[in-house]
Amino acid sequence: MPLPFSPAGGFRVLALPLALANLLPILGIVWFGWDAFVLLSLYWLETAVLGFWMIVQLATIQLTSRDMPFVLRLPGALFYGAFFTVHAGGFMAGHMLFLWAMFSGAWQAKITGPEDFIRLIVLGEKLWIPLVCLFVIRGLEFI
Repeated sequence: MPLPFSPAGGFRVLALPLALANLLPILGIVWFGWDAFVLLSLYWLETAVLGFWMIVQLATIQLTSRDMPFVLRLPGALFYGAFFTVHAGGFMAGHMLFLWAMFSGAWQAKITGPEDFIRLIVLGEKLWIPLVCLFVIRGLEFI
């Protein structure tokens, strides 16, 4: 988690909401009875949220750069987005294979594909709540 103070010395406005959002997994364990696989799935999905905002940030930096004409900036932004998506996607796929092999336990009998994962884990176990919070906070940070 980034420091609550920026290098310039100012207080980061979204530091407190981000800190509170990071407490949601504890509430998930206590209130919703999340097991290790559900909790690890949340952290895995948070990687996708952070990756999304990283791609948006890379593309924005490339598109707003004044070093070259816009007609050259657009392909660069698309390249950075595609490059990051492929590499982060490969990492996430390998990471999920490891999580599935080591921690899925009883979930293996219930989950037969991505649709079941979304229906049972993301929606059923209410992982969408901390994910939406993180998505919104990171979006506000980007803005």
